Parts: sequence; C-alpha cells; structure tokens
Amino acid sequence: MEKKNVLGLGLLFLALLVIGGGVYYLYTERENEIAENQDREELEELPPIEETEPMPYDDFFLTYEYMGDNTWDYEITGTLPNPCYTVTVEPVVMESDPEQVMIETKVQEPSPDEICTQVIQEVEETGTFSASEAAEIILDIELIPTDTIPVE
Repeated sequence: MEKKNVLGLGLLFLALLVIGGGVYYLYTERENEIAENQDREELEELPPIEETEPMPYDDFFLTYEYMGDNTWDYEITGTLPNPCYTVTVEPVVMESDPEQVMIETKVQEPSPDEICTQVIQEVEETGTFSASEAAEIILDIELIPTDTIPVE
C-alpha cells in the first residue's frame, strides 16, 4: 500500500504542477495583452503625421570667419527651385554675453501669376557684421509666402 500512496502523491504533485503552470501561463498572457492594448491606445491618441513638401531652401549653408577687430565675414550658399525666388539677408546682433548673431535669411516665393523657368538657381550671399570674437552665429531661414507680398 505504501507504493500506492507514493504513486498517488506523485500524481497529485504532478497535477498541481501542471495546473499551476497553466494558471501562470494564462496570467502572464493576460498581462502582455493588457500592456499591448495600452500601447495601442497610446499610439491611436497621437495625431497623424502630415507629409509636407520640402522647403525650397533645405540646402542652405552658412560659413563665417572672424577677421579681427570685432569684424566677421559670412557667406550663405544654397539653391532655390527657380530664379523667381528672391533672397534677402540681414545680420542681427543681439546684446547678450556672449553676443548672438542671427543671420536672418528671407526667401520670398514668386507670385503665382509669374511664369518662371524651372531651373535650379544657385544662391551666394556674402557680407560682414561687427561682433566680439566669442559671438555665437546662427542661420535663420524664413519662407515668405506669396500672399504676404504688399499690394501697391
């Protein structure tokens, strides 16, 4: 009879092990499912990404060099989609320590009524400004849409 008791206890232990493993598996799967649903809800809450057209000045570059006596030379190079775009450049020195110099570059779109040959227009603007040797130089590019052109 002792063999039957040992065999019965072994089967009982094995059954408890199988049931415990099944419960553990179901519990962990439920936790994973809850986590996935939370992630999915967070992703659904994000606004859709809007595709935008590349700006006509994405490849503008600024180079600058300190010449001494608080004088800097700068050059802006880049390309525009056609020669009807216009570019204006103005360095703005902001009083701070160290000074910050923003090279404001404005790219004006052509009028929609204007007929323009579609060829790449090379842009090269140079200039100088006065600032200390420790000044920080920043290139700021702004696209001015056609609808902001003053009507005469």
